[in-house]
Amino acid sequence: MSSELSEAVNTLFDRGTKCLPVFVGRMNAMKKSLVVVVVIFLLLIPIVIDEYMSKSKKKDAPTLEKSKWILYLLGILYFLMQLQGMLANKFYDIEMIQANKTHFAAVHWLQKYFHAMIAPSF
Repeated sequence: MSSELSEAVNTLFDRGTKCLPVFVGRMNAMKKSLVVVVVIFLLLIPIVIDEYMSKSKKKDAPTLEKSKWILYLLGILYFLMQLQGMLANKFYDIEMIQANKTHFAAVHWLQKYFHAMIAPSF
């Protein structure tokens, strides 16, 4: 009798813990987004290098023309910082939903059940 009861309690707690949310760290999402941003940076840096090589070597070019590569570099860095933040959030959301899909499903159906129990007021 007690072994059946203990098995029932173990089963109840096992199923209960599967319905609880699981902590998901942000480090994996940040690493993934950083890899994507570094690859994009490596693809875009030849534009800056080409601008630097073509304009900065000319003696008769205006100063603004010579320093246009700095604006390109700052623009690319700003864009990549914004992209990294957005990608980290999206990767984190995907990992969190993947790890907690049982919890989210239970919450959804409990909410539906709760709303069905409330009598509609006319």
